[in-house]
Amino acid sequence: MKVSRIRNATVVSPDAVAAQKTFTDLFSLSAAGPAALAIGESRIEFVTPAGGTRLGEALATSGEGMAEICLRVADLGEAAETLRKAGVAFVEEDADGARGIHVDPGAAHGVRLTLRDVD
Repeated sequence: MKVSRIRNATVVSPDAVAAQKTFTDLFSLSAAGPAALAIGESRIEFVTPAGGTRLGEALATSGEGMAEICLRVADLGEAAETLRKAGVAFVEEDADGARGIHVDPGAAHGVRLTLRDVD
């Protein structure tokens, strides 16, 4: 599996707008959308997740902070096959036309990882 870059880091917060403003003010980062900041080709995304979702669970159990790292891979099918062969648990998703793989945090030293092959 070839990883080309960090696509984005996701920060969960009860107030995503305030969190984005803090980072904008402190680090002079450019907005890359209503709740995202650009750092080169990567982004920091700020979300206030709904309860009962993966990120909502992260906010409820771990509190505000970085919840996920999303890696850009060359081929999502190849990534899935690599994980399968390694015995890594994962869930494939196709939400709003965006395909992705959510790696079991237990297989990644507690880090919530998502793999995507598109930006």
